Amino acid sequence: MAITRKNIVSLLIGFLLLGLLFNPIKEIPDVPHQSFLFTCTFLATVIGIAAFYPTKQFIHRLTIIDLLVILIAVGNIYFYPPTSNLFGLARFALIILYWSIRQTGGLNGTLLYTIILITTLVLSIIGYMQILHILPSHHPHFDITGPYGNPTIYAGILCLLLSAPIMVLSHFKSDAIHRYTYLVSFLTCIIALPILWLTHCRSAWIAVLAIISYSIYSRFSISFRWGISTLITIALLSYLLYQFKPASADGRILIWKVTAQMIKEKPFTGFGPHGFTANYMHFQSEYLKKEGSIYEKQLADNNHYVYNEPLRWTVEYGIAGLLLLYWNIILHFLV
Repeated sequence: MAITRKNIVSLLIGFLLLGLLFNPIKEIPDVPHQSFLFTCTFLATVIGIAAFYPTKQFIHRLTIIDLLVILIAVGNIYFYPPTSNLFGLARFALIILYWSIRQTGGLNGTLLYTIILITTLVLSIIGYMQILHILPSHHPHFDITGPYGNPTIYAGILCLLLSAPIMVLSHFKSDAIHRYTYLVSFLTCIIALPILWLTHCRSAWIAVLAIISYSIYSRFSISFRWGISTLITIALLSYLLYQFKPASADGRILIWKVTAQMIKEKPFTGFGPHGFTANYMHFQSEYLKKEGSIYEKQLADNNHYVYNEPLRWTVEYGIAGLLLLYWNIILHFLV
């Protein structure tokens, strides 16, 4: 492998992915959460430095996405300064990663994909070893957490990594890529999907189904009959997933009801950065006093998460913030 800026940055980003499997920093509280932030921030800084490895080619022209990222980055640094907390530091690390990739002009896809497969397999094996009680869980109420603090984080990262082999298998025929790559990708999915199911994380299941459905839609022409059948299947699966953990789903619905009240209060300006965390409990208390049912009062908890990113953006930045979020997503699909 040639020593080029693209390969160096690709390799370091691969190390960052592998860093998700371990807790190298032990002498801090809440190890399964904070250690990863320290590790990823450190690696992101190294990647940022490596992105300026001597070369003749630099960014010559800014794209619309670059300008949008600059706008979001300036806002993030202003409202969430890296010195404020670990999550502010993590946001700053993401900015470094974006500009590092832009500075290199892309990544070494083969190298990065190989590391993704390795990371997915190791992460899956950790889950199986926890099921067999060979490795300990990091939460007293769950058997599977991977190297993280709860199964939701484990399932989310596993789902994110799985999206790569799923897309490769759906978009490339077996004779279009190396047969060993195709075989390892297939085996990775076969090994990882059962452990993802055992996490009992419905959001990760839905995400995987969405990835598979999008892959099928992108590759094959779907007739009207198949489209209707798919919608019926999705409706049936949604009902079954609701019945799987109804109290959890009802708790999310309660959070979204209260969040809707927050949006109604300040629909255009929002509550500003950290606005959801700072104001949610007050609105939940008022909602439960005025119109909350006995069941909702039983579900209510000390909550600081909206479990819905568009709603969080609307609460904190108003309708303009929501439009900015969607415009950013649309641009990534169009450009």
